[in-house]
Formats: sequence, structure tokens, C-alpha cells
Amino acid sequence: PHLLIRWLGASGRHTRRPVRGSVPAEGGVLGGSRVIMGVVGEIRASMVVLRSNLLRKLSLGPIQLPQCLAMVSNLRRLDSMVLEKQPFAAGSAEEIRHLALALELKLQTDFLAARSAWLESELRGVESVGLKGASPRLGSPLSDAEPFQCLLDVVETSRTLWFEIGTQFRAIFSSGSSSGSSECGPDSSSEVLSSWLVGKIEGFVALLRQALPHVKDGAALHDVLEQVMFLGASLGRLGADFRPLVVPILEDA
Repeated sequence: PHLLIRWLGASGRHTRRPVRGSVPAEGGVLGGSRVIMGVVGEIRASMVVLRSNLLRKLSLGPIQLPQCLAMVSNLRRLDSMVLEKQPFAAGSAEEIRHLALALELKLQTDFLAARSAWLESELRGVESVGLKGASPRLGSPLSDAEPFQCLLDVVETSRTLWFEIGTQFRAIFSSGSSSGSSECGPDSSSEVLSSWLVGKIEGFVALLRQALPHVKDGAALHDVLEQVMFLGASLGRLGADFRPLVVPILEDA
């Protein structure tokens, strides 16, 4: 188990070394040896820890695409080891395919959840500085302190990080980019990403409804709205142009 942990490591730089077959199948345990069974159990427990650690690393900060690819590759290998140990009956290809699909979809949602944790921490930092600890996204009352600059910072941070996470997700999980995604069908990754973007947009629109009334200066309001529209146009490249949702808010501002 310690060698398995060391193999994957913190950086995921050993993605080319084969993992499959490193855990002995239960059927290959000779004589039901307690020692071997104990080792198998420890390795499986280590696999759970490794998966958790890799997802935690994805949630800790900015990560370049090659590092994301390496981590997801390791996560896929851990999932494939789980799949290989399932007691499928002979000829149960459809059952195997469905389980592989479920594992890939879980990996996609886990990836977005981990990257969202980093996104949320960045946005909380922006809001706590601009609004002196009052965060409308977290249910706290909005302060009148510097709402204009806070909104600009939130819009800019959202635009940069949403687009980064979305493009990384597409590069890793889109159909044809990996063997795991291709088994899930052409639209599965798009649906997962769309659902994630919808949730982020809903929260952002709610923030605008609460924050815009606090921007009293006309020129400042114009700057905020211009940046919001730019954000919507940028997300259009991910199929998530939300500018029509903002129009009623702008009319009331």
C-alpha cells in the first residue's frame, strides 16, 4: 500500500507507469492466505485514500491543464482497478459497460466539485475584502462598503475561473479526448458541464439582484453591467450565454 501511495504521489508525474494488474485478483489468492488477503485489503483501503487525496489536490488551487490531466488519469486508473475486481459473470459486457459509465460520470462530477471548492474559496476571498465579510452568496446581508469594486472583482474572478474550469473539463472529458469519456456517449460530459454552469449562473444572477441596488453611481453601474455582459458573452463559448437573464435586472437597476 505504501508503494502504491508513493507511486501516484502528490504531483501525478508517474501516469505512464502501468497500474492495472498491480492488485492481485481475489481468484488468484492461493489457498486463501490470510497474509495475501490482508495485503489486498490494505491496498484497497489505500486506493480509497489515494482517490480522496487526488480530489483534494484538485480543490486546493490553480492547476494547469497537464497537471489536471495527470490527476484525472490516475483517478481513472484507480476506478479501472475497482472495475476489474468486480465479480461479473461471463459475458456480462452490458453490465460492465453500465458500471464503467457510472464510474466515469462520477469522476466528472467529482472533478467539477473539487474545482468548485477552489472557485468558491477564491470568490469568498474577493467578497470578504470588498464587502467586509458580508457575502450575499452565502446568505449574509450585503454591506454598503465598496459594492462597486466588489462586484467588478467578483465578475472578473468568475469569468476567469469559470472559463478555466470549463475549458479544462472539456479538454479532459469531451468525447474523443479520452477512452473513458468515449464509453459514456457523446453528450454525457456536455450535460454534466451544462448542469454545473447552470448552478453557477443561478447563484451569480441572485448576487446581481441583491448587489446592484447598492451601486448608486451611474458611471459605476455602467461599468459593472458592461463587465457582466462581457462575462455572459465569454461563457457563450461554453454554450452558457446567460445575458438574456440579466436584462430584467438591468432594467430594474
